[in-house]
Amino acid sequence: MTDRDKTCYKAREFLRIPAAIRVEMVCLNHEGHISDDLWTEAEMWEIGGGGAKIVAPIEVSMDDSICLRFTIPDTDEDMKIYGRVVGVVDKDSSGNPYKYTKIACIKFVGFSESDRGKVLTYAFREQIRRAREKMRAESTIKQKDDSSEGCN
Repeated sequence: MTDRDKTCYKAREFLRIPAAIRVEMVCLNHEGHISDDLWTEAEMWEIGGGGAKIVAPIEVSMDDSICLRFTIPDTDEDMKIYGRVVGVVDKDSSGNPYKYTKIACIKFVGFSESDRGKVLTYAFREQIRRAREKMRAESTIKQKDDSSEGCN
């Protein structure tokens, strides 16, 4: 497990997979309203049926309410999900062109089962795709090893 994986790690109710998804995020005000001019681009590092890990260029604090907008990769599914910050880690932004400063662990709230199903379908599909890629790569390496054994 890498340091990136350990950040905000805990036992989860739903599968969460590594991701690299561009999102827009906003912290909600005390009344729970969103101002359209406050949306900020961020990157989702993980996604699952119960939450996400976001690398955020804005200040976020524990228990902040946020909203995320993104499109599930390889689909036309536009998502708008509300969440609560359940973990925050400062991130060294040196050498990072985006100057992101926080890793925020988000627990989705008010998440419809329909939307959860869309996220889980993506996560399972992506997990299967990655497993197949890994098996193909291992098979290719084995074939190369087998063919080179006879070339002594």
